[in-house]
Amino acid sequence: NSIGIEVDEKLRPVNESGNVVFENLFAAGAIIAYANSMAEKSGGGVAIATGYRSGEVAADLAKKV
Repeated sequence: NSIGIEVDEKLRPVNESGNVVFENLFAAGAIIAYANSMAEKSGGGVAIATGYRSGEVAADLAKKV
């Protein structure tokens, strides 16, 4: 649970400097850094919430193209 991909507020992966790596790539669920779903027993909730948010952001991005 101490390993994962750090993301910004739009769930886009960021590098060690906090800069977005890819504008059109989103992370969701247990792959996100600092998510401790095992201890919190929140794996399903984290997956649903971040998956939903990723979909919203991706849809907004698609509208701009």
